[in-house]
Amino acid sequence: MQRELTRRARAGLALLKQGALNQALETFEAAAALLSRKTEAGGLALLQKAITLDSLGRHQEALSLYRQLIGHRSSYISKTARAGACAEAATGAS
Repeated sequence: MQRELTRRARAGLALLKQGALNQALETFEAAAALLSRKTEAGGLALLQKAITLDSLGRHQEALSLYRQLIGHRSSYISKTARAGACAEAATGAS
């Protein structure tokens, strides 16, 4: 399963870099569905989903995910989610 997650994560990031945001979103959603949000891999998949939603202009959905990930046991995920939530709040998405 770890290889599959790694493959999906790489594919999602590649799609994101290419600007294929809707496809990247689908890829991150599929990866997130395989794991608990509490795991690092599951948290990263949701974080990438939130970042992609943000890029698509779906700020309320992104903010909701960012808020869910604040306090994640991975400090990277927690800090990045907090920064995303603060950015959304500053732009009026809350």
